[in-house]
Amino acid sequence: MIITQDEAKELTYAEAAALGKAAKGKIKLIVLHWTAGHYDQLFDDYHINIDGNGKAWLTCNRLIDAKSHCYKRNTGSVGIALCCAYRASLRKDGRIDWGPEPPMRCQIVKAAAVTAALATGLGMDIDRNTVATHAEIAEKDGYGPASGDPDFRWDLLKLRDTQYPGRLSLGGPRLRILALNYQQTYLLTGFGAVTGLKGDW
Repeated sequence: MIITQDEAKELTYAEAAALGKAAKGKIKLIVLHWTAGHYDQLFDDYHINIDGNGKAWLTCNRLIDAKSHCYKRNTGSVGIALCCAYRASLRKDGRIDWGPEPPMRCQIVKAAAVTAALATGLGMDIDRNTVATHAEIAEKDGYGPASGDPDFRWDLLKLRDTQYPGRLSLGGPRLRILALNYQQTYLLTGFGAVTGLKGDW
C-alpha cells in the first residue's frame, strides 16, 4: 500500500540504532528490497523506505511490527526498501533494463548506513545470514530468477559498478561490505562522519 510522507517519519541513524536496541533478540534478519515504484512513493509493506533523495522514512512504530515484505520470512525480519526500479526488468540473457528510475547511489549509501545502525542496535553481525537482498532470499527459498516462478524476485541482484563503467557487481556483497564499513565508523565516531565516507555502489 502506498503511503505519503506525512504518514511516515524521517529516520535518523541514532533513531535507527535505538529501534534496533529495542528489538534486540527478536530480529534475526534484515532484508534489502526495492519497491519497483517511483522515487517519491513510500510503501507500507516495509519498515523503512529510502526515497530518491536518499532520505530514510520509518513506516512502523517498532521493528517487530508485522510487514508483508518477504515471502516466508516476515517474522523476525526487517524490510528496508529503496524507492526505485519502476519498470525495471531482468532479461532472459541476464541483462538488466533499469527502467527510468534505477537505484541511486544516495539510496545505496543510505540503505547500507541504516542497516549498519540497525545491526549495531540489534547487536547483530553483518553477514549473509543476517543481511541479505530479496534476490538472495528468493534464490535460497526457490523463487529467484532461475526458478521459473513467474512471480520471481530479483531486488538488488546486481548494481552498477562505478569503478568499472558498464560492469555490474552482485548487490548483496556490495551492500554488506558498505554496511560493515559504516558500522565501524559508527562504533568509532557515531554516524556524524557517515557523509564523509566514500562508498562505492
